[in-house]
Amino acid sequence: MSWMFKRDSPLRSSLRRKYSFTLPPKLPEGACLEVFRTHWQQAYVIMEKNGSWQQALPTADDVTSVINNLDQMITLLLQEAQQSAACLTNGSPQTEPEPTGPLLSYLLMEGCLDKLLSWSMRTGEYANILKLEQLKFYEILVTNCHQDLLFHKPVVRPLLRLLASCGDGAPVEVEKRLIILLNTLCVCLTQFPDLLQVFFGASSDHGSTRSEKRDMYVGCMGLFFFSFSTL
Repeated sequence: MSWMFKRDSPLRSSLRRKYSFTLPPKLPEGACLEVFRTHWQQAYVIMEKNGSWQQALPTADDVTSVINNLDQMITLLLQEAQQSAACLTNGSPQTEPEPTGPLLSYLLMEGCLDKLLSWSMRTGEYANILKLEQLKFYEILVTNCHQDLLFHKPVVRPLLRLLASCGDGAPVEVEKRLIILLNTLCVCLTQFPDLLQVFFGASSDHGSTRSEKRDMYVGCMGLFFFSFSTL
């Protein structure tokens, strides 16, 4: 078992965190996006410091800092989603697809989820705690944010890679969070059957090798079946 899941681990508090669903006070236009961007940049500076060309692995402080910045990003995304829902509730019936908010748009355009996953796979003993954090991130995004979120490749591709990496030998805490996310995804698939084509089409991009395509496909199918067998 990885040390960060032990009782005396400084990162164990991550398992018990709660996220606020309270709407924030009204901020000046663009302020939320600037704060969101700042948190991502702070996290990304640490990721770049421990990039693939560097020999040094991240420290516990590095990982904690990245997680804390991700927490703030999640909270801001939740607030944006609630504000968007409130606007739709108070406005006229929605006939067009719900527009993507500026924070979520930034997350997609910057490829934040893909960069986070790639870095987390190079963190040695911290890889499992970062898998756990990313599983939480996706569950919150899928449950609370834009209804078309899973139709975006900047979300689907790193999601499939993450699922494929959680196969064998994952700690119990990761496995439990994985089941929760897979159950959420299965509900989405029943509501939007076209997502199957998006999920399996995401691995057919020219940038993926044959091995990567196979791993994502097999990982996705196997993990979906695993989720049903454990419910």
